[in-house]
Amino acid sequence: KKNDRNRSYDDGFIRLASSQGGLGVVGDAAGVGPFGVETFVDFRGGYTDINRDATALESGFDGRALWGQGALTAELADNFALTGSVSYSAARGDFDAAVQSGGASGFKERNITGGVFALAALPLGADLTLDVAVGGFYGGGNGDIDRNFSTTRQVTYFAEVTGGAPGVPVPFIRQQVLSDDLAGSFDTRNYGFSAAASVSVPFHGFVVTPGVEFTWYSFRQDDYEERVTDAFSNGLALSYSDFKDRWTETRLGGAVSRDLGGLRVEGYGDLVLTGGASTPVR
Repeated sequence: KKNDRNRSYDDGFIRLASSQGGLGVVGDAAGVGPFGVETFVDFRGGYTDINRDATALESGFDGRALWGQGALTAELADNFALTGSVSYSAARGDFDAAVQSGGASGFKERNITGGVFALAALPLGADLTLDVAVGGFYGGGNGDIDRNFSTTRQVTYFAEVTGGAPGVPVPFIRQQVLSDDLAGSFDTRNYGFSAAASVSVPFHGFVVTPGVEFTWYSFRQDDYEERVTDAFSNGLALSYSDFKDRWTETRLGGAVSRDLGGLRVEGYGDLVLTGGASTPVR
């Protein structure tokens, strides 16, 4: 891993990178850290924009997400290293709440997660090495949801004049717009552990790297209670209890890369198998 990295990237080189979080930038640097230990610093970040049309199953949704991550790796030996990372993400979005029943008009969510992993390269032969990583992560965040409920209520009154000539009931129709602003907040916690292994094999000028990764997740959200402003009989506010969810992910996949002069071309793919998940109960 170290040799591949030093051959492919220059120290301090900034490059565009595509990732699950969207288009972003990555910066790498390497040097000698405290106690003479060689260290690697990695910064990456990205931005995602989502524009989803309304369907028969859900309302339209517009969303934006910004994320960033910093990692520090200390190479304690030629084949062993420790790495720590901190990541931050912020997402916000708006739902189509044009229907009279209202809905989640907008939301914001923030999360910060830290992780520690051990990396090792285990020799399997003259030019073959098994790369393994084992570690865990813990994070937390909070979110806000703003909803607006608006509808028109029509009331008809009938007045009849009595005491003189026979009267005919006269209808009086009154329309009133009801508008409720509702705001709620929640906290989240997520943690888990992960283990991965891969091996790089030269093949006709290419480097083929098959690998497997297993991750166990746990997620919890606390009670949710909405605050109501100008509510009509408080009948529109949402309230629900906390919930927990746990599941696993197993990734089977690999990457193929080739160096073309000063350019490195790489492609990868994986199959994701999930398990242990069940419908959370509120």
